[in-house]
Amino acid sequence: MDFKETLDEMREVIKNKFVDSLYPSYLVEKFDLTIMESLEICVTLKNEGLVLPMYEVRCPRCSKVLYRSQKLRNIKDIGNCGSCNKNNVDLPVLSFVLQ
Repeated sequence: MDFKETLDEMREVIKNKFVDSLYPSYLVEKFDLTIMESLEICVTLKNEGLVLPMYEVRCPRCSKVLYRSQKLRNIKDIGNCGSCNKNNVDLPVLSFVLQ
């Protein structure tokens, strides 16, 4: 599948709300893209108003999303997971949330 076909497929997935967020790493794995190609798709979808870039922090133990922020500077260094009581959290991961 080429870049345009992948982009068209992701537009369709987003418009039909099959997902609520999109990770560049998912595109790399599923469509055998480079990280730059996957970021280009995400940025194109952002520019079309389909997704919103977010940083999310997940619990390293149970993987629950603890919080999301549009700004990296708003990410806390340490958090507490209400599900499993783990005190330290992973580094933020870039995701693109559907608008």
